[in-house]
Amino acid sequence: MNARPLSEIEADALLAPLARHAQAAVAVSGGPDSLALLALAAAWAHRHERHAPHALTVDHGLRAESRAEAELVALVAARLGLPHAILTWRHGPVDAGLQARARAARYDLMAAYCTAHGIPALATAHHLDDQAETFLMRLKRGSGLDGLAAIPEEGSWAGLTLLRPLLDIPKDRLVATAEAAGLPFVADPSNDDARFERGRLRGAMAALAELGSSRARSRFRRGGCGGPVWRSKPAWMRFSAGMANEARLGTHRSNCRICLPRRRRWASGRWPG
Repeated sequence: MNARPLSEIEADALLAPLARHAQAAVAVSGGPDSLALLALAAAWAHRHERHAPHALTVDHGLRAESRAEAELVALVAARLGLPHAILTWRHGPVDAGLQARARAARYDLMAAYCTAHGIPALATAHHLDDQAETFLMRLKRGSGLDGLAAIPEEGSWAGLTLLRPLLDIPKDRLVATAEAAGLPFVADPSNDDARFERGRLRGAMAALAELGSSRARSRFRRGGCGGPVWRSKPAWMRFSAGMANEARLGTHRSNCRICLPRRRRWASGRWPG
């Protein structure tokens, strides 16, 4: 089944936190996730008679195409009737720590812009797949259960409130939303660059998905404690226990007399048992 674009009703529920702020900006890279968020935020602001969000794109200058991609976002923002700014980062040597430095610089630049324009909040397009990747990265590093709490829905940076309204939404629905709106998005090849940890992890996740472990994503979203698994420590415990047994259970038939009771316990929130 093809992924469905987000509806207006869903968008209103997801973007409700923006209503707490007089004005907001949206971080937009030019990929489908952030462009979908930009279009949703623009439509939400229009429906609810709010100030139009500012679209902010950081040009890291790491690829020859980056400036053209930022200018493409400017065209999309103009089409949506939104103010847009390209913020340029002057980086040092390209090395293993580059992505961490780029992330800090990106937020520094956007926070400075928002402060200068009296904007108290910035929305980013982190989504469910990002949550799963962050969880696995921290699991790999040996984080305890508290340390596994991945990306929060709200944070702060240099006095700026960070809002992440799409953490419950899988990437494929954001791609579908961008496509339905006719938005010309781009793919950043550095996202899959094996020189960086997240790029290596995405390659591994794609391979695991072919083996059937994509079931983990629905478990990650569903949890079993009244919300997504990333919001609750007890849910983390169940999720971790389930993942630890995933490979073993996955080798059996779906109606196996050994596996079936365990799957039922998982579905009822009583895993492990």
